[in-house]
Amino acid sequence: AYISNSIKSVIQHQLPRTKSISVLDICCGKGNYLIEKKNVWWTGVDVDLYALSIARKRNPSSTWIWLDATQEWSA
Repeated sequence: AYISNSIKSVIQHQLPRTKSISVLDICCGKGNYLIEKKNVWWTGVDVDLYALSIARKRNPSSTWIWLDATQEWSA
């Protein structure tokens, strides 16, 4: 928990305070590092559907995407 809180603190410190920003969290897992702020739009990507389901329950207003980076895909 200490390491998780330290990483979250570093991320929060680096985010701009006055303008809106979009954050893309690759390998987001359960969304542990998500920073809930009004001006931050968070998108998490992971291959683990179970972890993404937990992330969605914790933060339903964020975008959570299942994607296997080892597979070819097109937008």
